[in-house]
Parts: sequence; structure tokens; C-alpha cells
Amino acid sequence: MGYDEVFKAVPSVVQAISVAVTAFFAVKSLRAWRVQLVGKRHFEAAEQVIGAVYDVREALSYMRRSYYLTEDTRDRPRPDAESELDARQRDACFIIEHRFNEASEKFSALRTARLLCTIHFTTAAVTGIDEIFNVRNKIYVMLGLANSYVGKPLHSAEADRMLSAIWARDDETDEMSKQIASAVAKIEEVCAPYLK
Repeated sequence: MGYDEVFKAVPSVVQAISVAVTAFFAVKSLRAWRVQLVGKRHFEAAEQVIGAVYDVREALSYMRRSYYLTEDTRDRPRPDAESELDARQRDACFIIEHRFNEASEKFSALRTARLLCTIHFTTAAVTGIDEIFNVRNKIYVMLGLANSYVGKPLHSAEADRMLSAIWARDDETDEMSKQIASAVAKIEEVCAPYLK
């Protein structure tokens, strides 16, 4: 092989090397872009999940507040000869139900957030969201029972017990508040690393 043949082959070799180097950097850039895209998607999902969880936490807190104004119950139908106890219990049920209905969109957003957790994150976040839904369901069942007991003299104490279990307490005996706080902590633990 002479110098002429070597010099004729050099452009082909240089071209092959430049194509290989270009392909290498293109693949490397594509991988970096993919990592960035996945990271961005995880960030957006974590942000949406945390936002939905915080909205529902606030809605549950509001739903469980035992104080309300008399004007808040103005729209409640009042049966004839309603006793003071029945009125108080029906007012409480009415307020809780009204607040429950106001929070329905927030719970719909939380259901979407649960789906995002299933796709992007570990089962701990999904479990946390399920625990929040369990609290909501528990409130709904207790509210239904309280409503069914109101106006029945033998069951008025049971209605009071259900309502007092729904109302939030500012002490360590409030199991629902503990359950909500634990669920939110689980979700924060999963999502927080993606938000940094």
C-alpha cells in the first residue's frame, strides 16, 4: 500500500470518525434530554399531588370545625315542633354535609393525584392518599348514622356521639387528625425529593 492509497483513505476514515463522534454526542444529548424530561414530569406530578393533598387537608379541617354561625343553617328545612336538641343535631348534620359537598371538587382532584402517584411514585404515596379517603368515608358514614338517629329520642345520645366523633378536637384523642397528619407526612416524604 503506497502513500497515495493512504491519503485517499484518510478522508473516509476521518468522515467515519466524525459520524461516530456526532452519533455518540447525539445519543448522550438524547439521554440527558430524556432524564431532564422525566425529572420535569416528576416535579410537575409531585407538585400537583402535594397541592391536592394540602387542599383536601384544609377541606377536612374546615369540614370538622365544630363552630358555625346561625345564618349558616338558615337554609335548612325546619320541621314543625322541632325540639332544641333535634334542631342542634340537625344543624350540625346540615353544616357537615354542606361542607362535605363543598369539598367534592377537591376530592376529585385528589383522585387524579392518586393516579399520578400510581404512575410516578411508590405505593407509600398511594397508601397515604387512600388513608385520606378513608377518613372522608368515615366522616360520611358517621354523618349518615347521625342523620338517621336525629329525631329519635332513644338514639339522640348516639347522634351526639357520632357528631362529636366528626368534630375535630385540639388534643391527642383526635384519631382522625392523627390519621390525616400521618397520611400527609407519607405523601410529603415521597414527593418532597422531586420538588427540590
